[in-house]
Amino acid sequence: MQNNRRKMERVPHRFSKPAALGAVWLALLGLSLLSTRAATLTASVDRPVIVLGETVTYSLAFGGVQVGQPTLPALPNFRIVGQGSPVNMDLGRGVSQQTFTYQLAPATAGDFTIPAMQFNAGGQILRSQPVAVKVVQPGTAVTAPGAPAPAAFVKLILPKRQLYVGEVSEVELQVYFQEARITQYPQL
Repeated sequence: MQNNRRKMERVPHRFSKPAALGAVWLALLGLSLLSTRAATLTASVDRPVIVLGETVTYSLAFGGVQVGQPTLPALPNFRIVGQGSPVNMDLGRGVSQQTFTYQLAPATAGDFTIPAMQFNAGGQILRSQPVAVKVVQPGTAVTAPGAPAPAAFVKLILPKRQLYVGEVSEVELQVYFQEARITQYPQL
């Protein structure tokens, strides 16, 4: 019985010197493009107005530089209750961004400013901008700065703060509206 298998030889692959030099040059060019981009730092919050008892997400976005999880200094009127850190990279364009998020719980109601922060990132000193956060009491209408006031809202007033199941109680329903004309009253 004959062996019909072909003997496979390993043929070494050779690169020409110009091709190898070109590949090295392209790799160095790509690395230099990644390193010459200016590092950036942007600070933001997910919403500028929150209700006391809720949390606000404070984000620090570092662009063009790789950093470890920054440690925030003590923030007056806020407590850090959580944190996270997604990373976005686009190697085709030579762009990378790390965003570190912190869940902040306010201690009291009021107008607060999260101060500007400074970090050393890859030998560069990066500074964030201060961010304003307004914390309102529960039951207060929350609108973003510059947003129009709501055209109408309803307020429900109970004479007692605690009721038991099945208890009958009176309620007061207050309807507030601006420059509107009621064409049909709600049926209760």
